[in-house]
Amino acid sequence: MDKVIERVKEIHQRLHIPYKWSYGSALTRFFTEIKDNKRFVGQKCQGCGKVILPPLGFCSVCFVPTTEWVVVSDVGELHSYSTIHYNFPGQPTTPPYVYIFIKLDGTDTFFQHITNATEDKLRVGMKLRAVWNEERKGIFTISSILSPLKIRMNSRMNSRRKICTRMSVSC
Repeated sequence: MDKVIERVKEIHQRLHIPYKWSYGSALTRFFTEIKDNKRFVGQKCQGCGKVILPPLGFCSVCFVPTTEWVVVSDVGELHSYSTIHYNFPGQPTTPPYVYIFIKLDGTDTFFQHITNATEDKLRVGMKLRAVWNEERKGIFTISSILSPLKIRMNSRMNSRRKICTRMSVSC
């Protein structure tokens, strides 16, 4: 018996779906610490000992609840990056832009960030340092490109002769 394949009907329309998003208790503390104390905090897992950043309230490795807070470094290493060229609904900024994945010193997970840097200025393994803005809101905003870190490309050489890029924290 031959199978009849129907063409899927497409409906083209624009949807507007307003919503509120809650940080939850772990991210609320994370952003409050950035705003009020100019520091990053993560959570240490009692099960496997990993330091999770940004904090989730549970370990993303072994899934046990995390309650121990630890202050982590504002220096990290760039592990990966990718340029987004495709325009799609809900983007925080207009392409092209670059997603970077940072592992802050003393943490065991990656922290993603949208940056205004271009690929030619980035190198896997380069060290990044947070530079705290004077005015911080503790919320995601378009001006901070939906991330607490914003790279300002003022590069200098550090004592190990690796490029050190300063990150401006604008949350």
